[in-house]
Amino acid sequence: EGWTYITPPVNGWTLVSSNGFIGYEKEEAAAKLVSLSEAFGEAQFFATYRVVGLSSWGKAQRGQLTRYYAYLGERGENLDVTGEPTPVEQNLNLINTLGPEAQQEGYFDREDISNPTEDVVMKIAAAWSIDPTTLEERTELGLGLGLLWKSL
Repeated sequence: EGWTYITPPVNGWTLVSSNGFIGYEKEEAAAKLVSLSEAFGEAQFFATYRVVGLSSWGKAQRGQLTRYYAYLGERGENLDVTGEPTPVEQNLNLINTLGPEAQQEGYFDREDISNPTEDVVMKIAAAWSIDPTTLEERTELGLGLGLLWKSL
């Protein structure tokens, strides 16, 4: 807790790993993503929290939030869904309790709708950029080089 790890470039991406660097609340996440994308062109975040079944991700490009999705499993509902689903998300047919289709009778009984899990979040990360669970397998990181700092 209180530590942040920053990788050297990995296939053109710099990864930042930390508890709470970008929270799952849309306003906070959007502000940081937009700011980072203004500086770097594109910024993404991916978050999971098993205890409450939280799955969340977002993307900003050139200062504009283009996608944000947050689902809280313990309540069985989306916290927010912004932007159009990307191709990988469309193939997963993720639940959207905030969309108009959720108002249709039988929506929650459909077997073709899936709830996001940690594996789904990592699948989206891999499609958008890099699956962070594969860092140990990557040779371009050398011997675990990177920057680790303690937040005050």
